[in-house]
Amino acid sequence: MDRRSAAVLAAGLVLAAVLATGPILAYAKNVWAEETPLQISAPGCAWTQPRSGGLGRRLAQLKAGWALGPRLVVSEEYRERVVEIAMEDPDVSKLVEEGFNVTNVRPIVRAYVGADGSVSLRADEALVVLRKDGSVAVVLVSLSEERVIKVVVRTVTVVEK
Repeated sequence: MDRRSAAVLAAGLVLAAVLATGPILAYAKNVWAEETPLQISAPGCAWTQPRSGGLGRRLAQLKAGWALGPRLVVSEEYRERVVEIAMEDPDVSKLVEEGFNVTNVRPIVRAYVGADGSVSLRADEALVVLRKDGSVAVVLVSLSEERVIKVVVRTVTVVEK
């Protein structure tokens, strides 16, 4: 390969890199942007969107392939219905009275395959995450039964000396 063709090849690679930088930066800005706090009206409970978790966590997710592909978008009506069902449970209401706040609502999406091979997706259950200081509570809500199935509370105790 002579110098002229090497220079043309190098110029082409530089041009391709420059053209690819715009979409990469736009994607990175979208992926690593801080999410804005949201509020859902629930009696005595503030619903806030958790922060992104930092650049290191996002890079690890990208490396593992977790953050690639389409994202699941949940409607406000779905979130409100899940929180409403959770708040009707006495154990969850007690947690909210103790100062826990709803920080996340995650649907559990299942794929059902029919006899004819058709596939349908359903989100009949959801996880509601509540946080207070170092404690986390996870509530499993069934939308089809309109009740709380399970409440798991994890508390971290810090002893200062």
